[in-house]
Amino acid sequence: MVKILELDDLLAGEKIQVPSFREIHPELCFWALARGRAMTHSKKPRRGCHEHLTVLNEYCPQANDIIDLAMSRYSTRDLNRDDVVDALAALITGNSPAETLVTIPIEPECDSRGLRMENVYRAWEA
Repeated sequence: MVKILELDDLLAGEKIQVPSFREIHPELCFWALARGRAMTHSKKPRRGCHEHLTVLNEYCPQANDIIDLAMSRYSTRDLNRDDVVDALAALITGNSPAETLVTIPIEPECDSRGLRMENVYRAWEA
């Protein structure tokens, strides 16, 4: 929670143009990256990790290598594999062209500091 407040403070200042940062929810990103199909399994067990990686590999063929590299550099006490999987979903979403991002809710409200309260995901092609 502290990191969210730090980011809010940064965004509320004049240092960064909003919406340089957008909020995502990993499972919403996976749902969208899988073209509207919810993941069947949690990403923590092997079966669920494989399911999530299958989706990531469509957009980032190096996903397995990136995750393996991250896990080799940090202990599992400091970094969980599923956190790296989530980060890759966020990266893929964040690197999508702005016109492909969908906002939830469609008309987001702003908080008391004027920051948009929204989540974004990448629209898929039919």
